[in-house]
Amino acid sequence: MKPYWIDKVLVLGLTIMLAISIGCSGMGAEPPDAQDRSGSLPFSSSEAFELSKGTPIYVHLQQPISSLTAETGQNFSAVLDEPIAVNGHLVASEGTPVSGLVLAARKPGRFHNAGYVRLALSSLTIDGKQVPIKTSSTFVEGGSLKNHNLAYIGGGSGSTLPGVGGSTLIGSLVGSGDTTAAYIMGATEVGFAADRPMCFRLTAPLNLP
Repeated sequence: MKPYWIDKVLVLGLTIMLAISIGCSGMGAEPPDAQDRSGSLPFSSSEAFELSKGTPIYVHLQQPISSLTAETGQNFSAVLDEPIAVNGHLVASEGTPVSGLVLAARKPGRFHNAGYVRLALSSLTIDGKQVPIKTSSTFVEGGSLKNHNLAYIGGGSGSTLPGVGGSTLIGSLVGSGDTTAAYIMGATEVGFAADRPMCFRLTAPLNLP
């Protein structure tokens, strides 16, 4: 019969060996909450968009603007005539509110002074917020030649073309199609009609979140 103390020594030895084995198998292991979780870091799914310089913005005015009543510095309202999209992402839909500014206006007066109006856009509503924009300007100026009334139209393309007399809309004469709202009435009054398409172009890129 083995002495009782031998059994105790054997049990103690086995316990120590088991503890060492467990400690070695877990050595260097990190607790679950300290392991690398770089693949599950939160990130923003939103993508930034940029409207590049030269992007056309087609609008129509909400009210006519005439050289008889327009004032330099006057604000005007318009809406998008065509939606704006970037890489398939809709930035602004048709009918989105747009604001603009009368850069210069001249009333027709004596001594054959013809009317003159120059417009540019100033902001575009995106997600309910007015975002400032910089665009090309468009102008219309009255005149006459050999008893025929003329209107000169200029804009982003820098071109000028003669108009016709009376109250006929002359935008269809602009080959680029950028301005179709300009009109001339009589020998001196010119302006831009409401609900007729116009085009302005960004003169600086517009970054959108």
